[in-house]
Amino acid sequence: MSSILQQAVNWTKANTTVVVPLTDVVDVHSRKGLDIKNNICEVTVKNANKLYVDATNNCVFGNKDRLTVFAQLNNTGANLDTTAWQDSTTLIGNFLLKEIKHTATIDKQQIKVIGVDEAYILFNKVFSKQFGLTEKFTAPGAFRSAVRLNTASGDASNPNDFSGTDEDSGTKFKVDARFVSEGGSITDYRDSPTTQLNGSITSSSTTITVDSTVGFQDEGTLVIGSEHIYYSGITPTTFTGCERGIDLTMAVS
Repeated sequence: MSSILQQAVNWTKANTTVVVPLTDVVDVHSRKGLDIKNNICEVTVKNANKLYVDATNNCVFGNKDRLTVFAQLNNTGANLDTTAWQDSTTLIGNFLLKEIKHTATIDKQQIKVIGVDEAYILFNKVFSKQFGLTEKFTAPGAFRSAVRLNTASGDASNPNDFSGTDEDSGTKFKVDARFVSEGGSITDYRDSPTTQLNGSITSSSTTITVDSTVGFQDEGTLVIGSEHIYYSGITPTTFTGCERGIDLTMAVS
């Protein structure tokens, strides 16, 4: 059969967790610029029978409402009438409304809502996040922490949200902020140098014995499993002065 382009737009009112599918979408237009602040999505709805107008004749869409846009080429014809295909693999993006266009006779006109890439808003919040001097964070750890601080969804049942890890286990987030060591995309370690544990460790071990520390800096960080560890010194076969579970990771044993 011929390929079918499927599109779906979900609307979430600001400060709520209720997801409303927009079923009368006329047009979806998204564009990406060289600068993330120019990533824009425009969605036009029919607004038949005052569908998006309240009792006082005001548009129900508002500033900072979220539009979640999905799209895929369907080559099989499956899931045409379901939402099963709407997941992270078909997600185009999340956009926060910044502009609404309509005429004075809103009840008889289409409505166009324009949103800016939520990632742009997020990165501005990340840049302004402050960390205390007593907190131990690597750059990837600070980034993950700031992203999660600003994207907790509050809706544990939403299948399109992402599960937290380590100290954030049990919390859902709008952005998948996981380290590579956790199966995510935030790079938290280099391919070299590497070494192997020589003996067991507990979650409170402050000296970690390995086959060799050749190539490692005199002071730095380690990744064991998905745990991040700060060490203050090395010998030929040990990392000493270890501070376990930095970056809000969980100490392994």
